[in-house]
Amino acid sequence: MKKEIVHTDKYALIISDDEIKEGDYRLNIQRNTIHFVDEEPSYFNKRNDVFKKVIAHLPLSDAPILEGVPLLPPLRQGDDVKELAEEEYYEQSKSFEDSIVDPIFDTSRFLVVGFKEGYNKAKEKYKYTEEDLKLAMNWLFETKGRKGFEDLIERLNQPSRPTHFECEMEDYGHYEMGVDDFVKYGEKPKTTTNSQGQVELVGKYLNL
Repeated sequence: MKKEIVHTDKYALIISDDEIKEGDYRLNIQRNTIHFVDEEPSYFNKRNDVFKKVIAHLPLSDAPILEGVPLLPPLRQGDDVKELAEEEYYEQSKSFEDSIVDPIFDTSRFLVVGFKEGYNKAKEKYKYTEEDLKLAMNWLFETKGRKGFEDLIERLNQPSRPTHFECEMEDYGHYEMGVDDFVKYGEKPKTTTNSQGQVELVGKYLNL
């Protein structure tokens, strides 16, 4: 399940149109600010065009953790090409592990090696993306002067921020609903507990 990431100055967030309840955190999408809901939330639910429920977050810099809201995994510092390659061909490699085919025919291993070599070569030759080039051309035509040039270089050298998070899903089994013992099945986002004892979503970041 893919979820768009919303960025504020201090957080990366996943938000939802779900009902906001007392004790939740809400995002004011007009002001891009987060607030704890410690009052009757009916007004916020009526203004669903402005207020959204925060369902996962990642503090940036020294921002405090939003208690009771699941964390997003830490962002990767720089590009770990080995990890990228493993993610790219994970499904293909897994299919060989689960089959009776001789592992020698697991071509995903060769693809991982080729991915890493190609990635490193491309990174040597192409430092910036097409979007970066557009930013540079806009700066050129707008002639923002020396300060604008320095701001541009600083922005281009910052790591790109992910746009989405793909949650792993797991079956939450079944439970009884009422006296008729109606059984319901479904999926929910998979979570884990990190080394600090905090609930964290399981999944991967995407740039779409």
